[in-house]
Amino acid sequence: EKSPKRNKEEGHEKSGGGLWRSMWKKKKTESVEAKVKGSQEASMEEGRKKVGGLSKNKVPTTFPEMFRFNATVMGYGSSEWMAHVLDVFPALVVHAADPQRVMEEADVLSIVLGKAEAKIEFMEFKAVMLASLR
Repeated sequence: EKSPKRNKEEGHEKSGGGLWRSMWKKKKTESVEAKVKGSQEASMEEGRKKVGGLSKNKVPTTFPEMFRFNATVMGYGSSEWMAHVLDVFPALVVHAADPQRVMEEADVLSIVLGKAEAKIEFMEFKAVMLASLR
């Protein structure tokens, strides 16, 4: 008859190579998981360093920089129509006292936005603008 210890050892051999092999597999798997986790952390760190095209050390100081930063953070960074509105925004603000000039700027902006293929949601622009003014 075989001893219980002997049966146990044979069971390991039949299941895939014994105790040392199972320990080696576990160590190898942990090593691969550590590498994957390390590369994920590195990519997340890179993402933290650059948000909205700005490095971690450069804080937005002007309204357009802050607007672009907030648009990226809020998920609207790829919106082309917001960039057009942002380009015209300074002219609208500077000429706020001259209604005729504001109307001209608005007309030009409406022509440009009319050619945009993406859906335009002015509430998105409002949210980003108000967040940028804080």
